[in-house]
Amino acid sequence: MTDKQTLKPALTIWNGPYQTWVEACSAAKSHNVAQPAFTSEQWLQRITQQLLDYRNEFRQYTIAQPPRPCNLPWVVALTSPRSIVDFGGSSGWAMDYLQNTLTTHKINSYAIVELESVVKYMQSSGLHGDVVSYQTLDNPLEPCDLLYSNSVLQYFESNAPLMALIESATPEYIFLEDLYAKGEADFFGTQNYYDQAMPVKFIGLGDLLKELSSMGYQQLLQCPYTSPIHGVIKPLPMENYPEKFQLHHSLSILLKKVPQ
Repeated sequence: MTDKQTLKPALTIWNGPYQTWVEACSAAKSHNVAQPAFTSEQWLQRITQQLLDYRNEFRQYTIAQPPRPCNLPWVVALTSPRSIVDFGGSSGWAMDYLQNTLTTHKINSYAIVELESVVKYMQSSGLHGDVVSYQTLDNPLEPCDLLYSNSVLQYFESNAPLMALIESATPEYIFLEDLYAKGEADFFGTQNYYDQAMPVKFIGLGDLLKELSSMGYQQLLQCPYTSPIHGVIKPLPMENYPEKFQLHHSLSILLKKVPQ
């Protein structure tokens, strides 16, 4: 390295770790997931534009990358679900992605569970047809074949909302992507988001799998979730965390209900 060369500052996404959600909230100056990142007008405009950009690119080139890396089409192609629940599905882009990648499918219901502000916004947007519907966590779900969630569970204090959805929807398969999980027990941090910070949970994978096993689900697959950072596929930038708390990659995991 020459004298004129300088090291590029390390990218910092997360700060912490903290032992409790309360500590993380205090550090982030926030109370829960709904304040303020995922209810802001900025967020609603962002998810809408992502969907429109994806549709425009697909219309122009007949192939397009989705707003987030997504392996859902592979799972749907192999399991042939008729009904899907998408926990935290934002603009509903994943249903567009399924329609554009599967040569055939049987999906007649794609229910997106979201925050109330997102539900109201998307219901009035006119961006989807009859197959896609929106509802909040407070509304009971019809039974479904597949429960999907991509990069959502880390923004909740506990796994309770996921477990409640599973109990209500009784899916045959559960597919969780961009899952920030390792070890046995949860730990917490804050995530930088523009000029704000929000609390996050790094999930104890062992505890999560035990909870799901107690509900009758067996893990079929666990693999690294591929998510480029600044265009490069590499380990998560967690050098500012003690080594035992560092996640090398987030995960995709697939589970199936075990016949009783």
